Amino acid sequence: MTATTAICEEVELVAEAGDASDALDLVRKLIRQDSAELAIKIRRTVAGQKLDRDALRAVGADLAREQAARAALFTPAMIDGLYTMEATLRESARQRAATSPAARRAESAASWAARQRYEERVAAYSAQVDRVNRARGLVANKRQAAAAASKTCGGCFQERAANGSCGC
Repeated sequence: MTATTAICEEVELVAEAGDASDALDLVRKLIRQDSAELAIKIRRTVAGQKLDRDALRAVGADLAREQAARAALFTPAMIDGLYTMEATLRESARQRAATSPAARRAESAASWAARQRYEERVAAYSAQVDRVNRARGLVANKRQAAAAASKTCGGCFQERAANGSCGC
């Protein structure tokens, strides 16, 4: 049982069978656990020595909804995957720390050179794509200009009417 589940059950128990002093004890416990926001919500359900059970039930329901949303957000498989990733990263860091500085420098230089070669390949590919796109654009522009020229009169530069006449 998680701490949030225990707190949720405790809030429900106080709302059903407790009194104002039980709610205040729960508030003190939550403050010791650094749950000040929840403690404030529960403290607001106590006025003097009177406990507002409906408001406390609402706080408990909000807490249960939040817990359910958190459980749905992080499935057990995701949590296991995160632990596996953490172990892998720690092992990688351990191995990296075990290598000599000269080996790390050589590895870094090789990585940098590989990254540079990749960047050069990307730049060359982008240049080829730009040339092809420019050529396609030029052909499309010429095609559009020819279509416009065929519809336009050379003398008055107006578009011909459907019957072929223009403004000249």
